[in-house]
Amino acid sequence: MDGNTSSVLFVLVLVSFIHFIIVPIILFFVEYILAKKASKFAIILPTITLFISIFLGAFYILISAIMFLIWYLVKKSVEKNYQK
Repeated sequence: MDGNTSSVLFVLVLVSFIHFIIVPIILFFVEYILAKKASKFAIILPTITLFISIFLGAFYILISAIMFLIWYLVKKSVEKNYQK
């Protein structure tokens, strides 16, 4: 695995960590504070969070598919050059 692939994989892991760990924690505390204040936005926030999660999940799946395609093409290219 070369440096560029490692860097991209690191970014993917970082994005997934932020998406699945950090963002829900922040949104939980924001929701908690808004609910304590009896804000009407506390009702809307879960819906917004759901749409953001769906978007980021789809983005993560797309990026993972692109990374797999890149890995596959590089592997085939290396095998082709090795056989020559």
